[in-house]
Formats: sequence, C-alpha cells, structure tokens
Amino acid sequence: MKLYAISGLGADERVFSNLKLKHELMHVKWIKPERDESLSDYAFRLSSVIDFSVPFGLLGLSFGGLVAVEISKILKPQITILISS
Repeated sequence: MKLYAISGLGADERVFSNLKLKHELMHVKWIKPERDESLSDYAFRLSSVIDFSVPFGLLGLSFGGLVAVEISKILKPQITILISS
C-alpha cells in the first residue's frame, strides 16, 4: 500500500524523513490555490496525484491533516493518519 503524505504549511517532505514505515511513502507537494477556492475544491485538485486504483492511505501533518480529511471524503482511503491536526 502506498501512503501519501501531506506536510503542514511551510514544511516539505523532510518533516517525514525519520518515519519508519512498512509502506511506500509518497509526498504530495502543495499546489497554488485558486482565488476564492474552497478547501474541499483545493483538496480535490491536490488529490489528482493519488493513484486510487490500488489500496492507499493518507498521512497529514498539521494543516496537511485537514487537507487529508477532505481528500478522504472524496477518495475513501484504507486509512487516514493525522499528526498534530
């Protein structure tokens, strides 16, 4: 299973560098929000990098956790993990 990690604002994939996981970790990079875009619409656009044809999970840190929750409402991952969210 792939685990898609979404960092907090102002952070990048290095925040997850010390995690020891049994699953492949894929970092989701932030994209520029559109003017007056809702969080759910932003999460939908951000989720375009996720391969949901195979089992996957979401890992969100801080604000990335809020986005992970919004994505989980759309794509139904096997697991959603929130850290400091």
